[in-house]
Amino acid sequence: MAITPRHYLDLPDHFVKLYTEKRSDLEEQQLHFNVGLKKIVETVLQVEEMQKSLEVKSQVLAPILMSAFSHCRS
Repeated sequence: MAITPRHYLDLPDHFVKLYTEKRSDLEEQQLHFNVGLKKIVETVLQVEEMQKSLEVKSQVLAPILMSAFSHCRS
């Protein structure tokens, strides 16, 4: 296949097309990563809330368990 001047004239169009496709792919990938990152942040916040709740419930439950164990031993 011979390279003609027309090929050189089409080169910028091909470059723009390739650039647009790659940019679109990268934007889609970035969106996917951002959604995943948002979910990770939400999960971290939920875990922190659950840990606080567990700590409060453990403090409430500890005396009850101690009382139950002392009644079992007697």
